[in-house]
Amino acid sequence: MKIKVLLLSLFISTLFISCSRNRDKITGHDDMLTKEAIVEVAKEMGKDLELPMELITTYYDVNNIEWDKCFSVLKKDDIENYDFVKEKLRNRSYQAVLLRPEPGKLCDGSFWVLIDKRTGEGIIAVQDNFYE
Repeated sequence: MKIKVLLLSLFISTLFISCSRNRDKITGHDDMLTKEAIVEVAKEMGKDLELPMELITTYYDVNNIEWDKCFSVLKKDDIENYDFVKEKLRNRSYQAVLLRPEPGKLCDGSFWVLIDKRTGEGIIAVQDNFYE
């Protein structure tokens, strides 16, 4: 599996400001963003990556199970990028969302976008060609 880490530490300022203003409406338990709010941040990151969002399906990775599998492959295949991503995620509560082209659609591959569950910050995007 070929995984390319994009050195994108995106901060979606307009959504972040919106999240801060409407915190009571978009947070769930423990002051965490709701699934819906996280998916919206992921879609904004997709637009910032210039992905054709009309061709993209968004998958919220419950408990980050699939991301953890992908991350363990990155550790085996590319320790330098693994360490970079690991450092970005240190001391954060985050949610992984997969932006994947619909089957049969030509795109630049799939992207894992990792969102801070408390602030709504887009932490990093990781290109994953495994899901093409």
